[in-house]
Amino acid sequence: MKNLLFLLLSVSILSAKVITGIGYSDEESEARDFALSDISKQISTEVLSEFNIITSSFNGDLQSIKENIVKTKSELPILGAKFIYKRDKGIVEARLDSKEVLYLYEGNLKELKKEIDVLNKLINSTKDQTKLYDLYSNLKMNFEIFNKYKIVALLLESKDIPQLNINASKINTKLIELSKEVESIDLAAKLLSQSFNQRDIFIYPTKNGISAEITPFAKVFKENLGKYIKTSHSYIDAKYFLSGKYEILDNKIFISYSLIDKENKVLKQNSIMLSEKAYAGLRIKPQSITFDEEIHSGFLKSSDLKIDIAFKQQGVKDILLFEGDSVDLVVKTNKPVYFYLVGHILHEDKKSSYLVELQPDAFGKEKFVYRLGGSDVNIPISLGEFEISEPFGFESIQMFASTKPIKNDIPNCTVDENELCIIGTDPKKVIAKTRALIRVKKKKVLKAEAILEYTTVKK
Repeated sequence: MKNLLFLLLSVSILSAKVITGIGYSDEESEARDFALSDISKQISTEVLSEFNIITSSFNGDLQSIKENIVKTKSELPILGAKFIYKRDKGIVEARLDSKEVLYLYEGNLKELKKEIDVLNKLINSTKDQTKLYDLYSNLKMNFEIFNKYKIVALLLESKDIPQLNINASKINTKLIELSKEVESIDLAAKLLSQSFNQRDIFIYPTKNGISAEITPFAKVFKENLGKYIKTSHSYIDAKYFLSGKYEILDNKIFISYSLIDKENKVLKQNSIMLSEKAYAGLRIKPQSITFDEEIHSGFLKSSDLKIDIAFKQQGVKDILLFEGDSVDLVVKTNKPVYFYLVGHILHEDKKSSYLVELQPDAFGKEKFVYRLGGSDVNIPISLGEFEISEPFGFESIQMFASTKPIKNDIPNCTVDENELCIIGTDPKKVIAKTRALIRVKKKKVLKAEAILEYTTVKK
């Protein structure tokens, strides 16, 4: 068995021009993949942190832009990165320097614009409905690829980005008009899968809008899609990834999936329409929409302090866990820090936020504080394994870190009947409270926040 450590965030941005990522593995090729993913995750964090700046550079419907930007997490293309392999430590460092790679992004953007312009001309001269659907599908894929390159180019301070006169909403509207409805999830999955014949594909559950929650509909659709795809059951071993989203319309659902390689390049895309009959009896709307909007706004970041929290085998995005699963919670930082964790429970019949006990033998608030020293820097540190059990639903964990002792930042809590130290029963208010505490300015103190979201279900 390969001695493989899951990649976690370890990057630094210098004036938004140089980005570095670190990957760990005893196999160089895997460590390189992880280092590239590391860079992509950091860019995604910067995108969310600079959301207002990024959206001001896009045309079109704000909600659609917001959904697409939030969904870019770990899916941004990395071009021209340079690698340094430290064989004795099993570490690969990847470096993305705007002086060396910006021309690649700008060149791709110009080529994509030409292709988009050609597709628009063909669309304007075509009346055949089947051909129009294919043209709009290609237009949608190229438009989304263009926006991903554009996001990276903006963060690398490009001044030469071509402008498009189309937006996602208009393209989706035309695709919806041209789509034929399917009355079975199984048939829809079979038809959708025909575009993706590669091997070793890891399928992420499809999501609705900005929400990170995996709905019962998304779970069932993923299971059916897996019957027709040559899948990899581990995202670590996968060569390709299927990432999807769906839009809820009047009495139907429009769902699309993109095939992405390890460099986060979109290779193919396909979409399909499901009639109401197909998903009858399944919940399609996320229950955590207002929570998601709150937690995905106002990210706290520091250009010098980088932290991350993840499940070692499941990663950081679109996580679906089943009853009885054993998961290893792992954290990483690029500097010595003190940190604490806040868990949010958003089950249908129970909503609360609590402090995660990290030091059972300590006293008072020290129970909730964990310190990573100099020898722990840039190394994935396990906080232990736990088993998934009832109640099931959508959950989130926030990690708050500081380079100085953090005990005074920790909110007060009260132990409940399940021995959880409850901060409050309104997660939205708790988010505001904990972020207010962590934002207190102190000289020469760096602070940062990381978020892990996941859905648990009964087998």
